Order: sequence, then structure tokens, then C-alpha cells
Amino acid sequence: MNIINTIDKLGNIGVKASYKPWEIYLTRKLNFLSLIGVLNVSITVVSFYFLEFNQFILECLITLAVGPFVIFLNAKKNYVWAGYLFYLIGIVLFYFMTIQMGLDTFFILFYFPIFVSLIHVFGRKETLMHLFIIAGLFFLSIIAILLSDKMEFSKIQFSEEALFRLRMFNILSSFFLTTLLICMLTIENVKQESLIKNMLKEKEILLAEVFHRVKNNMNIVTSLLNLKKFASKSEEVKAALEECRERVFSMALVHQKIYENKNTTFLNFKEYIDDLVAESIKTIGGTDNVDVVFKTEKIDLPLFYAIPCGLILNELITNSFKHAQQPDRRLHIEIEFKKVNEMLLLKVKDNGPGFNYKKNVLENSLGLELIKSLTEQIDGKCNISNQNGYEVEIWFENN
Repeated sequence: MNIINTIDKLGNIGVKASYKPWEIYLTRKLNFLSLIGVLNVSITVVSFYFLEFNQFILECLITLAVGPFVIFLNAKKNYVWAGYLFYLIGIVLFYFMTIQMGLDTFFILFYFPIFVSLIHVFGRKETLMHLFIIAGLFFLSIIAILLSDKMEFSKIQFSEEALFRLRMFNILSSFFLTTLLICMLTIENVKQESLIKNMLKEKEILLAEVFHRVKNNMNIVTSLLNLKKFASKSEEVKAALEECRERVFSMALVHQKIYENKNTTFLNFKEYIDDLVAESIKTIGGTDNVDVVFKTEKIDLPLFYAIPCGLILNELITNSFKHAQQPDRRLHIEIEFKKVNEMLLLKVKDNGPGFNYKKNVLENSLGLELIKSLTEQIDGKCNISNQNGYEVEIWFENN
């Protein structure tokens, strides 16, 4: 257990409090890569000594002397400096070892695990430039190896037995290194994913709590407006306070739905419409003289659109209840919400007076100005028409 804790502490060298999760684990990966590299080269030195390949030990010893500077740079500078040093050490070592051994010894197999680690370490949009630069250096080193091998530059001649032993060692050693790197990278990736999930869960809980508090505060506001409305003797003041209460409620309902559904990104607008209309009918006077027809599809709206659309819908429904009812007929309201091609349509239609209603009541009113303003807020288009009643269409994109 102490060994595991010590290794974990070594991995945290250079980790700064200001680092994002991916930067923390990038730093840790470079530390562990350096430790694995030192371990692998140390095993190689011992193996070469017993296999009597002493001509390669000098390069390995130089690598062992330089390797720890990767961790040093990680601690004193940052992961970019450390990353460049680690992969430059690998490129230089692999070049000189390969041209001395020759391609037929399979030493070039070591390129694969080190290149896989490069993708895992710098394979992010923030570090993509460094990934391309180092990958380019690897590519150039391979070209240099191929050219040097063709000219047999510094190539050592081996006996059949020595060549066989060297091939076996390179195959087994590269397989061991690949396995070790994959295990290390997988463990770190799992830890990073777990950390990100925990952070995301914490933020979702906090965000849900924020929505819950906002909903409660808005409910308090609606209650205060109700109290003030009942206390007032002016019908005009009562009507104005009721309009404000309904608008606040339409916003509070968004936050309530978000909190109930545990989804802080999107809102099921079909459910929202059902609840908002039910509350509006209840507040204004019941369903005795009103028929409401829903033609709504289950569409999840981003919060950016949900609140403006809720306010628009509240204004349209309220106006229909207040101004479209006639003594000789039952009020019929049709609410439509659906996707048409790449656009979304929110439509409210009633069987009220129609043109006269629009001209005398809505034109230049606060309600109409609010609808137009909210439509502009969602980059939508508002169409108002008179087809056997008053009809309003709101078209907008669901980005």
C-alpha cells in the first residue's frame, strides 16, 4: 500500500491547483511515462549486459541520466516542456539504437507504444499543435532510419544466434512496454473520467438547487402579487397585478419542471404547455365556457428558448381568455407546437372576434410588444392573422 501511495505521489509532481482535470491527468501521465521509460531502459541495460550486447549500453545509460529531467520539467515548468523532452529522448534513442541494430532486429517495434502514448497525452484540441509537431518529428526520424539503414550507416553485423536473441528480446521487450503503457494510460483515463463525472454530478446538484431556489423565490413573488391584488380595490390595479403574477408563474413553471425532471439543459415543452394552460384556465375562471385543443409534439427545448416561449404562450392564452370570449358562443382555443422541417412552430388560435379584436385590443398594447420582443430574443418570426378568429404563429430555429 505504501508503494502505491508513493507512486501516486510521484504522479502528482507538477500538478497545480489551477489545473483543469485534463491538465492534471496529462501531467500525471507524463510522470508515469517517465518512470516506465526509466524502468524499461534499466531492464534493457541489465538484459544487454547478460546477453552480451554491451555496445548498446552507453546509449541506455545516457537515457537513464536524462530521463528524470522529464519529471523535473513537469514540476518546474509545465507539461508541454516535459512532453517535448520525453518524446525527444525517445526519438533520439530509437534512432541511434535502430540504425546500429538494423531493421531486421525489430527494434523499430518500440515506436508503436511510444506513439500510442503520444496520442493519449496530447490528443486534445488544446494541445493538438504539440501533437502534430511531435508526430512530425517521429515521422522524420523514421525517414532518417530508413535512409541510414539503406546506406548501412553504423550498422553492426550480428551472428545468426546473436540476431535471434536480439529479435526475441526486442519483440518481448516492446510487448512488455506496450502492455505497461496501456495499463497505465487506461488507469489514468478511468480516474480522469471518474473525476469528471463526480464534478459534473456536483455541478448538476448545485444547478438543480439553484433552479429549486429560483422557483421558490418566484412562487413567493406570485403569492405577494396575489395578496396585493386581493388587497386592492381598483379593478385596473387587480388586472395589472394578475398579469404580472401570470408572467412570473410562467417563468417559475420552467424552473419547477427543470427541477422535477432533473434535466438542467432541456425542457419538455409539451408537458410545460399542458401545465401552463391548466393553471391559466384555473386562474381565469374554469373550463365551463372554454374548449382547449392541443396539437403538440414532445420536443425538448433548450432553456434559452423555454422561458421566452413560455412567456409568449402565457400572453397569447391570457389574451384569448380575456378578449376572445363572446356571449353567444363557446370559446375555442387551439394550441399547436410542432417541428416543421428545421423550424419549430408555436401557434395559438381562437374563435374570437378576430380582426376587430386585433385592432382594438392588441395593437400598440404591452402584450403585443412583449410578444414581439420575446420573438426577437429567440431570433424568431411572428405572424399575426385573422382566420375566423385571432391566430398567432411564432417560427424559430431549434439550435
